[in-house]
Amino acid sequence: MDLEFSPLPRGDWVLVTGAMANTLNKYQPVRLIGNPIILPKAGKPSRYQEERHHNRVHNFAYKVFTIKKKRPELTTRIYSQISESVSFSVDHNTSTLTHSRIHKYLHADGKAPCVVFWNGNTDKVLLEKLGTKHVKKYLDITTVHHPNNNNYDLVLQDMGRDKQVISKIPIGHYIKKNGGTLNLLECHTLICGQIHEGVVDCHDPVTDVILTKCIFNYIMKTVKPST
Repeated sequence: MDLEFSPLPRGDWVLVTGAMANTLNKYQPVRLIGNPIILPKAGKPSRYQEERHHNRVHNFAYKVFTIKKKRPELTTRIYSQISESVSFSVDHNTSTLTHSRIHKYLHADGKAPCVVFWNGNTDKVLLEKLGTKHVKKYLDITTVHHPNNNNYDLVLQDMGRDKQVISKIPIGHYIKKNGGTLNLLECHTLICGQIHEGVVDCHDPVTDVILTKCIFNYIMKTVKPST
């Protein structure tokens, strides 16, 4: 799963879009589209209202991504996603960015799901703010760097209280990077490199889910995690 969002003042968030996919290859990603959702630090989620939230969302996104993080492409992406999503009304029959649709998809087989993210600490927080319950486990995929040889490990971690590392797989050296964690595309390039159908660019939620699913399947094929 991948959620696209932006921080807001006072610890609030705006959830703009996202995507979900079953780990089985026959299931293609489902894009979460609909009117954005405001997720306050305290209180219940509410729908984005253009006249009420536009300046607050756009101005803060600009300050965070362009000025503070110096990544204006993220600002552009958020603006574009918001512009697309506000065209959907709350009752639009194609809207999937709702708690009920997400819950129904996650529990389609009647069982408590395991939800997998790529660097998904905030994704987990926002999913829980939406009221998602009865999740068996939240799992996070990330990379760690070995400064002595500039190699990387691929890590699958339980996001529960103990933060148990389920598996750690050496994936080698990324020639274009010297330190820090790998981003999703860099990690995927190291372990696969295949151009998958439906991939556009990173920060597109469907693309991120396709790459995350590929990496997760690689982990499952490489090691048998302990439970």
